[in-house]
Amino acid sequence: MDLMRRVFFPTAAVLFLATCLLAAASLNLVDEMPFSARWTPMRVPKWSHGALLSVQYHDTNLPVILVFERNREHTVPLTIPGAHDLLVYDWDRGADGTLAVTGSMLDADGRPVTFLAWITPGGATPQVIRTTPYSATMVAVAPDGAFWTAGRESNPVTRTTPPNACVIRRFERSGKVSACFIPQSTIRDTATLLHTRNTFRVTPDRVVWYSSEGRYVEISLTAGPRMDVSIPFPGGQPMNPNTGFAVTDGGDVFMNGSSGPLPPSMDTSVRDGIFRLDRAARKWVPVPKPEQEPSYHYIYGAEGASLVTPGANGWIRFYGIDEH
Repeated sequence: MDLMRRVFFPTAAVLFLATCLLAAASLNLVDEMPFSARWTPMRVPKWSHGALLSVQYHDTNLPVILVFERNREHTVPLTIPGAHDLLVYDWDRGADGTLAVTGSMLDADGRPVTFLAWITPGGATPQVIRTTPYSATMVAVAPDGAFWTAGRESNPVTRTTPPNACVIRRFERSGKVSACFIPQSTIRDTATLLHTRNTFRVTPDRVVWYSSEGRYVEISLTAGPRMDVSIPFPGGQPMNPNTGFAVTDGGDVFMNGSSGPLPPSMDTSVRDGIFRLDRAARKWVPVPKPEQEPSYHYIYGAEGASLVTPGANGWIRFYGIDEH
């Protein structure tokens, strides 16, 4: 089986989408969740399958995954036997509660390795796949339990890229790579693949990656078309490391960003906001702020058809998407 598949957007699909106008959308508050935790995370927390996730002590020997569900809060230590100097890149949660983490570490022999690890509900010791020389800087758990990643492969000695290296990979729990997309040779600056971002998601029917170079990739998990296009960031601004990103089960894609450079007299709440992807126009469209939200800071993710964000009252808020 040839795992290297060039992602493309068929002409028929382009013509079809070009005839579809994205309806204006607004956000309607449908639910709230109390949230009392106070911490300063290194990255924007991620909402995934019924829980808000973050990691503390991500660059120590004792990283801890913080899990905030509706009815409980708990911590899950990431303890890999024999490993030290861990550095956590990304994390996600599956529908069954499995926690997945990617990162780097020194193994028991002092060798630097990159890894994909997961902890099943009730488990204590993670299962670990060594991914070296591939560094999986972003991870998402698929509905079937497999792990999708985005990252970079580099020869540790020559610092060169193997000719068949690819960016997006699907890992089975056996460690086998069962699918591979986006030739690494098509990335302008492969160093950007080492940036940890919140812009990689898997839903029941698609894998979505938005790169820090402004490349939008959508891979269908059914029989739908694939998409690989350049879409500039809102306002032409570079991607912030703390950019929030979400893909609903219905396929709506959202991110928070800036509508343009900030004039000296303008408050960030006027410029910053949430944007929705218009696939046909290949641009990000601003979404009006609900009256109860004075400003947007970031997006946690999506839950089904709802967008999940922090609320002005410190709670977690769930917004339905109204078309009009």
